[in-house]
Amino acid sequence: MKFFDKDRYSLGEAAKLLKVHISTLHRWRQSGVRGRRLVCIRIGGRWYVLADALDDFLDVAPKPIRADQDRQRMAQARLESFGIRRLNKHNSHQRHGEQK
Repeated sequence: MKFFDKDRYSLGEAAKLLKVHISTLHRWRQSGVRGRRLVCIRIGGRWYVLADALDDFLDVAPKPIRADQDRQRMAQARLESFGIRRLNKHNSHQRHGEQK
């Protein structure tokens, strides 16, 4: 696969296309989102992204990473220690022993 035979965007062009700030694309490139990074190539001081790589990055549904799951379990345990039990995912709660 040759880079110059593929459709590509500079990060500035991709930012305009997606209507986000260029720093958002740099953050996706450097840090990623939920364990996935935007695959880019640097040529002569400029960053480029292949159209296919951008599509793949945007199409993948982010999966919760283990740290998120651990934080959720810790938060739930803390709430339960105060007598608050989560009933559903709409932030409903009730104290132990109370009936709705």
